[in-house]
Amino acid sequence: MDNHSCKRKNTRILVVDDEELIRKMLVDTLSSDGVVIDSACNVEEAISMVSRSRPDMLITDVCLGRSNGLDLLDHFRDIPAVVISGYMDGGEIANISRDAPVEFMSKPLDINRLKNAIHDEARYRPVQDSGVTAKISLLADGCGEIARKFREVSDQLGTSRTVIQYQQALLEAACDDEVFSCFFQTYTRHCGSVFGIVLVCDSRMNLKVGGRFGVPMPDGLNFCRRLSGPVCNIALGNPGIQIVHPSENANMFSTQIAKYLPGISVLAIPLVLPPAKLIGMILLYKKGEQPFERSEMELARNLAQPTAVTVQRINSEN
Repeated sequence: MDNHSCKRKNTRILVVDDEELIRKMLVDTLSSDGVVIDSACNVEEAISMVSRSRPDMLITDVCLGRSNGLDLLDHFRDIPAVVISGYMDGGEIANISRDAPVEFMSKPLDINRLKNAIHDEARYRPVQDSGVTAKISLLADGCGEIARKFREVSDQLGTSRTVIQYQQALLEAACDDEVFSCFFQTYTRHCGSVFGIVLVCDSRMNLKVGGRFGVPMPDGLNFCRRLSGPVCNIALGNPGIQIVHPSENANMFSTQIAKYLPGISVLAIPLVLPPAKLIGMILLYKKGEQPFERSEMELARNLAQPTAVTVQRINSEN
């Protein structure tokens, strides 16, 4: 047994978090004699690193910008993992997982508990290498379903919490610009970088560009006008939140922006008050063949109604 364990002196850990400061803190805090810490900023990078050098344990946050840390469990079910969630205590789901090689920890993170998990893994690895790995692999088969259930619950709770925080922030908005700025900041914080165009209805119920957003900076006004006009016509033909691909309707757009259309996808979000009064529309768009995911559409759907109500309130007060 001693000879076997000497073949693997170091325990290799992969930390996955989209926040650089947290990654650096975990690397610095967890590194020690016999423990080597690598880090990745998203699921794609982590998968690539694991494929090149398989770690003994994964430590991943659930929320990784546009990706979800639990996806790693689907790819590498036999690697022990610590999953960190800031939205809920994973205790109940951890009980469901029982013997699966997954441990859930809530934020704020208990570093001592995390170190103990690493210590236990380092101590147990030689046993796994001597033949128990096959049993662990069988137990891990159920991990994918557990991960999917946890992801579903986590996404729902995360969306609910985001909407509540957004509604609280809207209470302090004093003008339309502050409302739409709050919308854009909330959306990009949870779904990643996008560009945005705000359109408001004038006295004749025509949609006019009222604001532009983007990281690091918004697109020009002329481009936004030429993009938003046809997109609004398409979106209004089928009321409701929807995705529009300008390149599929290129004949509707100005030739001056035609070369920019391939790869753009637009999420059209009508702002509607009951029973069916349109007061504006928000267009979020991505470039470079980046699709909108279902969770991103769901968040937009949940933010749309409080946005419309707040805009109406502010306008009525003024």
